[in-house]
Amino acid sequence: MLLDIVAELDAGLTRPLINGFTRYTLGNRTGDLIGLDKEPFWQPLISAAWPLLVAFREGLIPLPLIPQAAWTVEEALRKFVLFYLSEGRGPSIEIPDANRPS
Repeated sequence: MLLDIVAELDAGLTRPLINGFTRYTLGNRTGDLIGLDKEPFWQPLISAAWPLLVAFREGLIPLPLIPQAAWTVEEALRKFVLFYLSEGRGPSIEIPDANRPS
């Protein structure tokens, strides 16, 4: 499971937070289906804080230099995740240029 990858990074310290956020984004029904633990502390906190964080970020976008700074932070995070998931080799995606022979 992808959530186990996060546990490798921090020895499982953020697992309750990740479970709570995953349940928030996917919903409790899906969380139950995939076997996520319920997080009575994190779920209400995330449900209250996440919309405020998104509204705050969206409110900053019209300011000068903020779109570029936000893009830079998000791109750095994306590159780190790709680097980690590819175990430091960099992602290699091969696109075939011919049909597979029968």
